[in-house]
Amino acid sequence: MTDTLLSFENVSVRRGSRTVLRNLTFQINRGERIILTGENGCGKTTLLKTALGFLQPDSGNIYAVRGKGSDRFAYLPQFSLQGELPISAREVVAIGLVNSRLSKTEMNRKAQDLLKSLDCLNLADRPFAQLSGGEKQRVSLARCLAQAPDLLILDEPTASLDPQMRSRFYPLLLKLAESHKTAVLLVTHDLTGIPAEGWTRKRLAQQIDGTFLQKELQEELQEHLQKELEEKTEKKNRGESTVSGKVMQNA
Repeated sequence: MTDTLLSFENVSVRRGSRTVLRNLTFQINRGERIILTGENGCGKTTLLKTALGFLQPDSGNIYAVRGKGSDRFAYLPQFSLQGELPISAREVVAIGLVNSRLSKTEMNRKAQDLLKSLDCLNLADRPFAQLSGGEKQRVSLARCLAQAPDLLILDEPTASLDPQMRSRFYPLLLKLAESHKTAVLLVTHDLTGIPAEGWTRKRLAQQIDGTFLQKELQEELQEHLQKELEEKTEKKNRGESTVSGKVMQNA
């Protein structure tokens, strides 16, 4: 059994007259938890839509693992289901179990367990439409996990959450991903609240010629710190110091 769940090989995608992704090579293996970040408009959402099959590449090859039974990929968008859905939170979670061949009683029990693991068992019988944005996202995450996916794909999942809920969401996501042995591809432009440990961080960056490259954020941070250190060392050697962003000459 291959460890590769999803791979792009020299993939290019056009949207209208614009080439959004050009010659992108990208891979996710079983158990990996990857944060993919980048500026707005750099192609993160296009990458996700292509990975999920909503868009077809203009060139290159895509490999995505497929299997019988439960869905191999689960997707949590920026905003959870909207509208006046006449179903409870428990029933939303149970949607993820429709391919599981469980009895109705077993599905309800499994949905209850997943809601409990996300600290929202108290929401089980409440109408989904009446939940807050943070509550809907947790219930929707439980629905995704109910599918028992190999890969969980999230697109700016905390966009509608307040800072307190955002700080709780990511540690909980990591804990559940580890316990369910689920790979995670998290796409975001805001790293606030994401734990430093447990993730591989990659950046989707665009060069002047439009080519998209992946670059480890840790490398980018190291380069930034190295440059900052060199600048401070140079200023120190010149007899300068910095105060409140202004360069002050030593007396």
